[in-house]
Amino acid sequence: MARTASKELTVAEARIMHVLWQLDVASVREVQESLEVQPGPAYTTVLTILTVMNRKGFVRCQRVGRKNVYQSVISPDQARNKALELLAGRLFDGSMQRLALTAKRLAGPPGSKAGQVR
Repeated sequence: MARTASKELTVAEARIMHVLWQLDVASVREVQESLEVQPGPAYTTVLTILTVMNRKGFVRCQRVGRKNVYQSVISPDQARNKALELLAGRLFDGSMQRLALTAKRLAGPPGSKAGQVR
């Protein structure tokens, strides 16, 4: 039985969304060349991920000349909000307030290095 498509962005999909948010509209090759992972994924891998993202409704595909170009359908804020809702639902009994309090506690006092990403 086929697996149901997730309604959330995977790590690979999120990387591609960042590229699309920066470029606005891009071909598979442009996305592939803009990804900041080494070694970069194969063209066919990027194409497959974009196809799945199109099916999930995250991107729109349009034929321009001889190539397909992709554009994000969701904004960065929409993606962040959805991710936070899913996180709150999974780990904080649906409470955004508990999630926010945990994030604030982990960030530490203003100016501290506690919340810096390493």
